[in-house]
Amino acid sequence: MILVDDHLIAGRLASGGLGSSTLPGSPTRVATTCSWWWRLSAALAGTRGGAITRHFAAVEPGARSGLERTIARLPDRLMILDLRDLIPAMAVLAAEYDLNLLAAEAVVAAEVLGADLVVRQDTPKIRETAAARGIPYLLDS
Repeated sequence: MILVDDHLIAGRLASGGLGSSTLPGSPTRVATTCSWWWRLSAALAGTRGGAITRHFAAVEPGARSGLERTIARLPDRLMILDLRDLIPAMAVLAAEYDLNLLAAEAVVAAEVLGADLVVRQDTPKIRETAAARGIPYLLDS
């Protein structure tokens, strides 16, 4: 099981999809967080700027509608844990490691799933907390 960030998903979607050969290690189970899925959705909707939005800038208009359908309906290939189950542990972790919501959700979701954290965008707070908690953290460029 791997937990992937929005940057990694955006890069894969913009270059052809989320097939098993496009994800590191071709795992059978892939998850992301609610926060990362929201940022990805907002970037495609055009409500955000930045690196994620740039992944979609060069996508052909015809392919863009396919991306919008993919984002609108979470692909079966990706799972997301319910925040109702994560928030109590997130609050404790955030207080212990001085994390924001996004970082706390990523680390707790990885713990609950027993997943490696695989990211395209290195986030020192997530990396450091994952290391302290014994969660593998991999940077996939």
